[in-house]
Amino acid sequence: MQASLSEQAYDKLEMLIVTSDLAPGERTKLSELEEVSGFRRTPVHDAVKRLAVARLIQVLPRAGLRIAPLDLEEERLLLPVRIEMEALAAKLAAQRADTGCREALAQTAAMLAQGSGTMSLAEFNVVDRDINALVLKASDEPLLGNTLMPLQTLYRRSGWLFHSRLGSRESLDETIAMHLTLVNTVLNGDPIEAEQIVRSMLSEVYGVLAKLSPRPRAAR
Repeated sequence: MQASLSEQAYDKLEMLIVTSDLAPGERTKLSELEEVSGFRRTPVHDAVKRLAVARLIQVLPRAGLRIAPLDLEEERLLLPVRIEMEALAAKLAAQRADTGCREALAQTAAMLAQGSGTMSLAEFNVVDRDINALVLKASDEPLLGNTLMPLQTLYRRSGWLFHSRLGSRESLDETIAMHLTLVNTVLNGDPIEAEQIVRSMLSEVYGVLAKLSPRPRAAR
């Protein structure tokens, strides 16, 4: 089934936020988002409402809109909560994934395996988003999805900034390999291993956030 125009507009704007084409803290307005997304007013308006609920866009009374600022300290403080929820989602996905989810995850695993060494950051970002959505769908816990999806977008933005500014081909390939291992573990129906892999993967995010954080100036 094809996504509605509102869903397509949401996906487009979310992607622009993740890649910082809509920069953290940037002031904007509805008409500008219509232009950059290529969608008309109604679907963009619907998308902005969803993005505001997800805290990805701030609605400023009588002052337009602002893209969520990059708050690395908040992300660091939220990371333990995210780790627990992501670990639970992966564990449940390994236990509950139905045939449709398993087929989609298998296709994703094939893409990751084929992309080792060649997959671009932009391509991986799309696959990463798909993995998040599939694991949440397979977990069959809607409340997890409602809480995790906005967090996942914020951390994907941090990941994009790291890989595009500080990362290397090797670091991207390592990230791709870790995601492939997770997907295969879910497909193998191993909830304990899936939970452990998620905890290990997301623990690495502390280092990413530290590298993105500005270093304090040395005292004179």
